[in-house]
Amino acid sequence: MNSNFKRSLLTGLFVGGILILINHLDTVLYGKITPIVIFKIVITPLVPFCVSFYSAKYAIMKNNEQDNRSP
Repeated sequence: MNSNFKRSLLTGLFVGGILILINHLDTVLYGKITPIVIFKIVITPLVPFCVSFYSAKYAIMKNNEQDNRSP
């Protein structure tokens, strides 16, 4: 695993955990868990993971382009 993937994974888990608490804590506490809610809880961390990973890869790509242009 490269460092960008690890960092993105940690970001996804941390930010995703906060989003799960914000969006689904009441449903869990009231015991109204359905398969759809479980699915939403599982995929919630994917959004911050994807944003973080894409941003890191894009920044690296742009940095490499600038390095290649420099004399």
